[in-house]
Amino acid sequence: KPAWSPDGDTIVFSSLRDGNWELYTMASDGADETRLTVDDGADMGASWSTDGSRVLFASDREGQNDIYALEVATGGLTRLTDDPAEEIFPVWVAATE
Repeated sequence: KPAWSPDGDTIVFSSLRDGNWELYTMASDGADETRLTVDDGADMGASWSTDGSRVLFASDREGQNDIYALEVATGGLTRLTDDPAEEIFPVWVAATE
């Protein structure tokens, strides 16, 4: 399901439009579609960071579903989990004091 950025201007979503599940963003009016990921694995279940700079998502790109963080501006990717269990549908949680 699509997720709105914290400022409400952009959505991130998964799509098969290029033949494989990849992540995309687009403006709220449907303009400026941008493909964020390019990998043979299925990239799905995206969630925005609270500052809108990163997206969490699940991917089986390493042979099992793990959680990754993607820097939207740079494309920098960090694998956050490495476990044989299936990790899916990540969600950012704001820290509380």
